[in-house]
Amino acid sequence: MPVPVVEISATSRYLAALRRSTGPRETVVLGAGLAPGLSTTLVADMASAPDDEIDVGVMLGTGEHHGTAAVAWTIGLIGQDIFASPDGMPVTNFRQSRVLPGYGGERPRRHLRADFPDHVLLGTTARPAAVRSHLAMTDALSTRALALAARRPRLRALVGRAPHVGSDRWRITVVNRRRGEVRIARGRAQSAATGVAAVLAAERAVELSDGGCRGLGAVTMADLTTSVAVADRLCESGRPTRLVGQPGTRSAGSDR
Repeated sequence: MPVPVVEISATSRYLAALRRSTGPRETVVLGAGLAPGLSTTLVADMASAPDDEIDVGVMLGTGEHHGTAAVAWTIGLIGQDIFASPDGMPVTNFRQSRVLPGYGGERPRRHLRADFPDHVLLGTTARPAAVRSHLAMTDALSTRALALAARRPRLRALVGRAPHVGSDRWRITVVNRRRGEVRIARGRAQSAATGVAAVLAAERAVELSDGGCRGLGAVTMADLTTSVAVADRLCESGRPTRLVGQPGTRSAGSDR
């Protein structure tokens, strides 16, 4: 009896290959966690049309120690093109930016284009919108350092040596440019929240596959649950999470 597999990787190329290699009698959850994962459900829960453009902004806390693998993943993006970019042309990580709205009284923040895989995970849907992901740090100086390293890749080693200053808050912002709809999820301790979301994905995969007796194939968290359910589970686990929808709010700025 095949055992459901939950993959927390955020590497687009790897997840695309894993999807291709997954058979219909297997169950593999692609991209379980916050980004992808919660971000995937936020995009999927938002109404969209084929020609829509959706921005996903991932802000991570510079005050949290993210671990060697997470730092290496971020450094590895520097100088690399986004895999299967929906733009139809090469787009290099961290060289383009977009200003995305904040929550409540928070000011809009500049985010750098980054190869989070939601455009790959959701690109096989019947009516896919163009999804573009972006990364920012709670410390604006760290975001600027990533942008500088993207222009001068020899500086990439300095990114891993940055001190852990600032907060451990994270935020995911999803914007539909045409509709002007904005949805925001925010919380603290991204690493712990990723683990909680992955556990929820595992539980749902086991439940929907009848304990592994029935293969679901390659699925995403959006196939298993909703953004509201993920936020509820985070709250139940002692990780308070705010999920906010702001219809009619327009995103500030533009791609550069």
